[in-house]
Amino acid sequence: HEFQARTRVHDRITLLLVFQYFIYQLGFLFRIQHQVLCARVGGVEIDVSDEEMKWINAYLNETNELLGKEYGDGYLTQSGKITLTGKQALSYARIRYIGTDFQRTERQREILSAVAAKVKANPSSVSKLMGTVLPKITTNIPDTELSLMGMKAPMYLGYDVEQIHLPADGTWSNATINKM
Repeated sequence: HEFQARTRVHDRITLLLVFQYFIYQLGFLFRIQHQVLCARVGGVEIDVSDEEMKWINAYLNETNELLGKEYGDGYLTQSGKITLTGKQALSYARIRYIGTDFQRTERQREILSAVAAKVKANPSSVSKLMGTVLPKITTNIPDTELSLMGMKAPMYLGYDVEQIHLPADGTWSNATINKM
C-alpha cells in the first residue's frame, strides 16, 4: 500500500508539472467562441435536460438583444438530443444556475468535444474552421506557432481525449469562512 500511495502522489506531482509545463509552452487561449465554433461545423448534438432548456432560452433573450434579433429567436421547444446552433450552444455553455461550476465547465467541454468529433469526421474542414475561429481568439501564442498547431490538428484529432478538472474530485471541500 505504501508503494501505491507514493505512486499516486508521484503521479499527481508529475501531472501538475506536466500541466504547468504545458501551459507554459502553450501560452493561453482566451475567450473561445463557442457560438462561432458550433455554427461553423453546422451545430452540435447535445442531450439537453428540461431545466437546461429553460436556461438556454433565458440566455437566448440576452444574446438576441445583443445581436439585434427578435425576442424568442432560436428558442428550444423540446429537451432531449438536439442539434444546437452556435447561439444555442453558447447559451448552453453559459448556464450557471444548474449544479456546480464543475458542471458548467463540463458543459463547455462537452461542446468542444462535440465540435472536435465533427471535425474528426471531416478533417478537410480544419483549415476553414481555423480561418474562421483564429481571428476570434485572443492569445499570446505567436501566429506562426498557431499556424503550426493548426496544420497538426488532423494528427491531434487521432488522439484519445482524456479530461480532468482541477482541483480533482476528492481533493477539496466546500467551506464557509466569515459567512462567505
